[in-house]
Amino acid sequence: PIDIATPGDPPDDPADPVDVTDPEDPDDPPEPAEGDDPGDAIAVGKEEEPFILPAGGEWDRAFGYDYDETFADYRFHAGMDMSLPIGELILAVAAGEVLSCGADEQWGGVVLVQCGDVVVGYYGVTPASLSKGAKIAAGDIIGTVGPSPLRELGQKAHLHIEVTLDGEPQNPADYF
Repeated sequence: PIDIATPGDPPDDPADPVDVTDPEDPDDPPEPAEGDDPGDAIAVGKEEEPFILPAGGEWDRAFGYDYDETFADYRFHAGMDMSLPIGELILAVAAGEVLSCGADEQWGGVVLVQCGDVVVGYYGVTPASLSKGAKIAAGDIIGTVGPSPLRELGQKAHLHIEVTLDGEPQNPADYF
């Protein structure tokens, strides 16, 4: 299994407090000023509202460059994989709005959900009956694990999950 803790995570020991805020870090924005209206934005992921796990499996392939068993070379893996048996239920990791739900030649069943500022993609699934524009809550059923898609035939059945921000892949581990 992969440890999804990332550098910069605070220690587990509350007796050893660490200041994890950095006013100079653009990834650690200041709190909104009094009177700022957050509008209808949904705050999810990172420190706002961590994602829930999509199923009870273990993460077994991390985000980043690694060996791709299907193509037998090193490639960038834009998500994380959780090994699960075919038919296992997949749950929404956060509340959001369904952007698309259907089949893709390379990825098999795909469900894309807008969750606040990020898009969460569930790949290699047999989608539930979801419609574009449907509102979902964290824990709602997205679908079930399907057979490995063409893009990842070298792997056993699993869920491939991606998180993108402004079209750029993000490490999903940062959101759990």
